[in-house]
Amino acid sequence: MLGGRAPLLCVVIGPSGWSMGTYALNWCAPVGCIWCAPDVKWFGRRDFSIHLSGLPLENRVPQRPGSQQGLTPVRLTPHDLRQRGACWRYRSGFTCRAAHVTNGLRAARNARQWSQERLVHEIKQHAKQHVLTVASDASLRVYVSEWENGRRSISERYAKILRVLLGVTDDELQGRTAGVVAPSVEANGYDELVSRIDAARNVSLTMVNTFMDQTELLRTMDRQMGAASLIDQMTGHLATLEDALTFAVLPETRRPVARALAGAATLAAWQALDVGAIERAWRHYELGKHAAKEADEPMYLAHAMAEQAYVLCDAGRPETAVELIRNAQRAGGAAMSPRLTAWLYAAEAEICAKAGLPDDCHRALDRAMRHLPQGEEARDPDMLSIFLNHGHLTRWRGNALALIGDDEAVQSLYEALDAIDPTFIRASAGLRSDLAQAHLARGEYDQALDQLRQARLLANRTGSVRQRRRIEQLTQRL
Repeated sequence: MLGGRAPLLCVVIGPSGWSMGTYALNWCAPVGCIWCAPDVKWFGRRDFSIHLSGLPLENRVPQRPGSQQGLTPVRLTPHDLRQRGACWRYRSGFTCRAAHVTNGLRAARNARQWSQERLVHEIKQHAKQHVLTVASDASLRVYVSEWENGRRSISERYAKILRVLLGVTDDELQGRTAGVVAPSVEANGYDELVSRIDAARNVSLTMVNTFMDQTELLRTMDRQMGAASLIDQMTGHLATLEDALTFAVLPETRRPVARALAGAATLAAWQALDVGAIERAWRHYELGKHAAKEADEPMYLAHAMAEQAYVLCDAGRPETAVELIRNAQRAGGAAMSPRLTAWLYAAEAEICAKAGLPDDCHRALDRAMRHLPQGEEARDPDMLSIFLNHGHLTRWRGNALALIGDDEAVQSLYEALDAIDPTFIRASAGLRSDLAQAHLARGEYDQALDQLRQARLLANRTGSVRQRRRIEQLTQRL
């Protein structure tokens, strides 16, 4: 008997975890006990009851006279009960959300090289810019510490802010493993399936064009603002396209949707790479490749393979990246447009330079120049993600030459700087970094430092983790 009445549920806490009915959750908590009272409240020692429930402090109920000494009641809704039970039911040994926040939030913050104090500052600035109400600085410092230590779960209000600031998905922020989905409890799953198949069958070419327009809008915003602020929009867009393809049955319906998905997934992958979410980038490229094959679109397949080669390069595998990009050229074959062909050769030149293959680099640059169509037009009408004209190729040439220490690099890069579209913010940051690298190769340290300062300002505007990492690597060479 506890508090004068029989408990409905008694739970003993120990190093191995705690159990509740048919559920078992692995928690590391002090020894003690809790019970579920008739009015659907859980009680526990104050030092661990809140952690156990995974609820924020606001959910605590004030101590009532006559309650068990040392016990604090905590409100738990049916949703909370289901959520905690699901941890055991749907994946044995899976720790509940609060315990996983440590790796997710801390990893995302460290990827940006932000201190906890800097994160608090950014939250306040974001709230001010968007007229949002957030806690005081002192409270936010406590929140950030507790979020990272698994002592407090991140509410949706703050999760939305953090996703935008850090450019991560909700699963990455919470430290959850993607793909853990609760099984359906629908009484008749066939009704739901048929309903979704019927909806997918009604996806017209007009709707597919709308999907493509949304991808184009996200691409434009990414070019000017960076990827971090678009994480929720991009995640939702991909989910809609994947859903449409999953429940489309006949090839004539599937192919247009798959084509739209291939383009969107490749853009999402590049954005993930830019914010340092390497695994997400790799998975999105795989999704883009599968969608391109489904759509029977060799150009989209070649483009996804070529961009995926950059992930290998960044991971320290440039030799494998060279092989992949050459495979991409073969996959595209005769179906490729001249502009995409030139783009693939230019990408090959850059990757060959990173792999220490100067002769291959020069040959690929020559081939890119030969295949590039004449004129100022940069957009490929058959591959809207491709921007390449003489100015862009001059910049790319300078970048590759800088990587192999060629004296021509500086001249090519300054020509590209004069011609670059000012709306290409991330590309401008990359160009400034290229110039810094070229000046370093010539021992011109003052000029290199000046270019790095400007590159850092541009990279901060877009929130590019990838660009900042490169800038820091170049700065260390000064």
